[in-house]
Amino acid sequence: MTKSGFLLIDKPINWTSFDIVAKLRSITGIKKIGHAGTLDPFATGLLIVAIGRDATKQIDRIVASNKTYEAEFVIGATTESLDTETEAIIDPNMPEISQDQIVKAMTELTGEIDQIPPMYSAIKIDGKRLYKLARKGEEIEREPRHVTIHEFKLINEIQEDLPLPLIRKEGGSNPELASPPSQGGGGGGCLSTVTQTKAKSKETDRSIIINVIIQCSSGTYVRALARDLAKKLGTVGYCKNLRRTKIGDFDIADAIEINQVTSENWQTFLNKTIALY
Repeated sequence: MTKSGFLLIDKPINWTSFDIVAKLRSITGIKKIGHAGTLDPFATGLLIVAIGRDATKQIDRIVASNKTYEAEFVIGATTESLDTETEAIIDPNMPEISQDQIVKAMTELTGEIDQIPPMYSAIKIDGKRLYKLARKGEEIEREPRHVTIHEFKLINEIQEDLPLPLIRKEGGSNPELASPPSQGGGGGGCLSTVTQTKAKSKETDRSIIINVIIQCSSGTYVRALARDLAKKLGTVGYCKNLRRTKIGDFDIADAIEINQVTSENWQTFLNKTIALY
């Protein structure tokens, strides 16, 4: 039975992509394992893992494939990390926003665009990882990256006046919007799981939550897309939930959960997922 090939894994929340690799190294006893495209810990979905030397040689070909995501964006609040790793801050001056305006802004962000990567990213500048600088409160200039958004559309109608996640007020505590303690997540290198708190009924405490589907080129930051969409709407935004559903022709429907894989059966799953191409 072959010991080289690919596994399609449905990565759970609060696991890093490297956590999956490390787990599979332990299960298979094979050190030469890599993945074809990082998923942030807060994200879930399709992670293609190459096992063995023959498979890892082909990772770059898979990484270059288009990706498809389903995401939940919050419009009217933001976080430093543009996801749920850091606390959310509302925009007190958020304008009234219609669904037509959102669709128009999404259309303007479809096609070839220049995108500035988030500070909370693994990109290296002058030998330093951006996320390490960001966690120290530092921000440096980043060059825009050329990416292609092939599809960017709403999955359903927008939702308004929903509770905002973990809101704080800059410059001190906010008696109206208390921040509950975050809960520890599982898995190594994990993000905190954020507890939601309901904002009191003030006009400035409203947010819009939209569910979108995105098909994009390799190297696209969905978190940055949430930021840029909100900017076009005259406010701020971030990505609350993210799930990768496709990499090229490989679909999440064919993926397995990491807890299904054991030292006795991993080769069976390997044969049933992707043959070397």
